[in-house]
Amino acid sequence: MRIFELALFSISSLTFILLLARIQKNCRLVRTLAFLLMGIFLTHFLVEGYRWQMIPTYFMAITTILIIYRKLSINQLQLRLKWKGITAFVVISVFSLILPVLFPVFSFTIPTGPYDVGRSSLHLTDYSREETFTEESGDYRELMVSISYPIDRASHHPSASYIENAGTFLKAINKETGIPTFFLQYLKEIQTNGHENAAIAKGEESFPVIIFSHGFPGTRFMYTTLIEEVVSQGFVVISIDHSYHSSLTVFPDGKSAYLDDKIPSPLDLKAWDELIASVWGKDHQFILDFLEDLASDPFYKGKLDLERIGVMGHSFGGATAFQTLIQDDRVKLGINMDGTFFGEKVRTDAQYKPFLWMTVDAGQISDQTETPDKNTLKMLGMTNEEFVTLSKELKNRKKQFETYASDMVQINGTHMSFSDYYLFSPYLAISDKVNVHQQHQMISKNIVEFLKDNF
Repeated sequence: MRIFELALFSISSLTFILLLARIQKNCRLVRTLAFLLMGIFLTHFLVEGYRWQMIPTYFMAITTILIIYRKLSINQLQLRLKWKGITAFVVISVFSLILPVLFPVFSFTIPTGPYDVGRSSLHLTDYSREETFTEESGDYRELMVSISYPIDRASHHPSASYIENAGTFLKAINKETGIPTFFLQYLKEIQTNGHENAAIAKGEESFPVIIFSHGFPGTRFMYTTLIEEVVSQGFVVISIDHSYHSSLTVFPDGKSAYLDDKIPSPLDLKAWDELIASVWGKDHQFILDFLEDLASDPFYKGKLDLERIGVMGHSFGGATAFQTLIQDDRVKLGINMDGTFFGEKVRTDAQYKPFLWMTVDAGQISDQTETPDKNTLKMLGMTNEEFVTLSKELKNRKKQFETYASDMVQINGTHMSFSDYYLFSPYLAISDKVNVHQQHQMISKNIVEFLKDNF
């Protein structure tokens, strides 16, 4: 709960208890608390903003104020000091606490590096490629990218919102899923440590550039914790929304690219390999080509070190990062965060480059020593024989990756530990037994050390 939300709940609860205990409404303490309650209520709306998770607290606060100022009476609400009153108070209090905690307006850990974080977004179109995921001919491949870069301390620019164009984003979610917009409205209140369009750090230093890809599906903003820490240490990170394979991509004109429903079967490794070769990998190539133009932009001029370019990604994005690393000589290092081994086989003639492969102790299909139970197989959509075949193929691919990796790190976490997933609700972290901040620190530390050692 945010500070004024907590204050609103606390003062409402205390005043409500005093009324249940039959303290006189004209008592100076009760009147003082009521006056304070109205002030906190107003401040909360003006500073923090309304969110539906606080409705039980709003009900308790408004009811308390109405009782004190004689618009209602205790008898009218049957809130006497007996089981009805106590039950009502407990139920309201429980919901007042649970809802804001389960759906928090969370905050991000402050980055530890010497720089603050600037952020800007770009809408890019690759006119050399027709979009294959739309029905209309003549559509070109469009991407949204976020550029996060080091800025000097004490920037006075406003904090960047977690979700860019959140209102349009939430409407698009409503259109696709039917989830009411108000239900996710609180996401608009989440702020990052980044600063929108602040000037890049002054001085003579130029910064290495990292291209970042999300998992399948995912979004470019779901890795904010990690990206902010990397940027604070002196790197520029360009994160891509791979349109039609991100959870949702919203363009500045309001057009939305929803997740494509033609997802390959888990057994169809050739289809996944082709997706990297023909779509995700080409997105990387497009961004690599675009870097030449970006480096000449007055805003970034002299600040992007194109001799030090890396690629990094999570899950399917990690597999894509590895393929870009071995295919493109402009890329000097790569990081695969728990990515399954999709893509072309390792080139035997590929030039050696630093490659960090990060896995989690939860393991992947290729690490399974026993066949899953029937429920797991059903969830995967596989038979026992299909699972064994897939597992063997992935083990063979894994051996190829292992021989190429210069650094291998196993994280005590889950596949989603690399993202902001567990910040969305403590329920997620508790159910998976995850220490969110500890794992984020461990992952960031390994990545930053690898980048600094090799750039």
